[in-house]
Amino acid sequence: GERAGLSRKIKFGGAWQELIRKADQHFYALPPNATSLTIDNNDLTAYLSIDNFGFADDGSIKRYYWQLAGPEHNTIGFSNTLAGFVMTDFALTPSLRVSAGLRVEDVHLHTDISDLYDRQLSVNDDRRLGIKPGLRDDFFWLPSASIKYQLNKDELAPVNLRFNYSQTIALPSLRELTPYRIYDYTLLGVVTGNADLIPVNIDNW
Repeated sequence: GERAGLSRKIKFGGAWQELIRKADQHFYALPPNATSLTIDNNDLTAYLSIDNFGFADDGSIKRYYWQLAGPEHNTIGFSNTLAGFVMTDFALTPSLRVSAGLRVEDVHLHTDISDLYDRQLSVNDDRRLGIKPGLRDDFFWLPSASIKYQLNKDELAPVNLRFNYSQTIALPSLRELTPYRIYDYTLLGVVTGNADLIPVNIDNW
């Protein structure tokens, strides 16, 4: 039976999460032959004025925008995560307390170029031109444990010894898995997702 003064607790729970990410990017640029005008007095507003675009009186084109488009600029991603946990917390003695738990996660990730996804092209289809979808189907067992030993019971200056361990994971995001291209204005360059990214297993002590 349960000894007087020693507590016992059991907790359990679950969670489900679904994410859908759709990204459509639109890029416009001034082609080299449409940028002959100079920026006078650093006045960008006047430089981009609508009066500088369209056709001149003689029928020639003054300036125009060029849309940079490609299938990689339109992407879609799905994420489904089902998780559950159980944890017990109990005192072995008045000075020794132990907590232990287990979390399980069933994770499914799928990202792709929207056009390739809509056409339901398989991973090895030659029409993909080497563009792989980001696919992850993982099941994780994530244990945890904590031990606390009370060296003294001084309410003003208690002294405890603790040992903690837990295992966690860091999953790639849908954006990181998506085989897409975007111009990063911080890095000043084109950034491409990587469909081959894998989760990182982390041991915490």
